[in-house]
Amino acid sequence: MPALKVIIFGANGAVGKAAALEAHRKGASVTLALRDVFKTIAGLPDLPRVKADLTDPSSLREAIRTSGATAAFVYTMNDMEPAFEALKESGVDYVVLLSSWTIYPNDVEKAATSHAIPARHAKAEIALKASGLKYSAIRARYFASNVVFESAAVKKGQVDVLNPDGVNDYIAPEDIGTVSGAKLFSEPEIVPIIGARLLTEREAWRIIANELDCPIKINELDYDEFVNRKGISLAIGTAYPDEIKYPLKLRPVGLENVRKYAGRDPMTFEEWVKIHRKEFLS
Repeated sequence: MPALKVIIFGANGAVGKAAALEAHRKGASVTLALRDVFKTIAGLPDLPRVKADLTDPSSLREAIRTSGATAAFVYTMNDMEPAFEALKESGVDYVVLLSSWTIYPNDVEKAATSHAIPARHAKAEIALKASGLKYSAIRARYFASNVVFESAAVKKGQVDVLNPDGVNDYIAPEDIGTVSGAKLFSEPEIVPIIGARLLTEREAWRIIANELDCPIKINELDYDEFVNRKGISLAIGTAYPDEIKYPLKLRPVGLENVRKYAGRDPMTFEEWVKIHRKEFLS
């Protein structure tokens, strides 16, 4: 049987890179779609590259013509209808979309009218469904890598937090990408995934401090001050009650989906921080 031909967008990021590695490991003919085809991507084998941008339908048509891909991994952007149309017209019949757990607990139509993060992903899922393409949506919530955005604050020994006792799942981008790459080989479905365990922000920063062997003070801000410093979208997501952010019935499903498609338990936050320790210090 001929190898499945897939095209991976965003392979210069941790999720896309892991998706490419998993698809390659499983025997697919993998092409990387990049804005800069000459960019060095550490940890990837020498895979074919094509110049393409999800905001440029003509580049997508050329990328699919060149690669012959029939399956694609894409990340979410605004206004994706033209991209999905171009992929379909060019021969792609199945798309794996990196979507968001923040769509829950609503259905996708209601989430599309919500605030920025769930709305953007819900609109992408709606556009993908309307395109007529077969698709899977990988719904992940809180990337472990989000904490690296606070690296400057970490170096100063203190971080600003709105809800230190609120929980996040800190899912490893490597796990998200591995599930996505594996999903290119299986039937279309909505796939919620979750990190190894829910941690409060206080617990997460304690883990980081222990690994870096440096004190990190938590500054608890009120809502208005947090909005002024971090923005409204992050504040809204942080302020949600834990049972809204992580519906109880979905938590075991999210864990099992990682095990099913990655073939292993989710990476713990401690493991992820240890692997990425240098990113906090660079």
